[in-house]
Amino acid sequence: MAAKKTTKKKPATKKAAGKAKAPAKKETITAADVNLGHVFALRPRVNASFAPERFRRAKDLLAEETYKSVADAARAVAEKALETSQKGPPKRRG
Repeated sequence: MAAKKTTKKKPATKKAAGKAKAPAKKETITAADVNLGHVFALRPRVNASFAPERFRRAKDLLAEETYKSVADAARAVAEKALETSQKGPPKRRG
């Protein structure tokens, strides 16, 4: 009698489970989506000589605004942070 060839079946691979779907792109960007890395990546460069607290404050002030891209939002936040920081510290009384 002839011996039958037996082949082992490989377990089914889960290709669909391994690949995650790409998240849907946001159509609008808010100031809350901006971080300092976005500001430093802007070309042409913007002045980033503001304190981190001013950056957070600018993001809060522009919270309701929406932008078409992260670059537009980062530029607006940087400009607002500079605007608030150039007013200077409050004057002393006395």
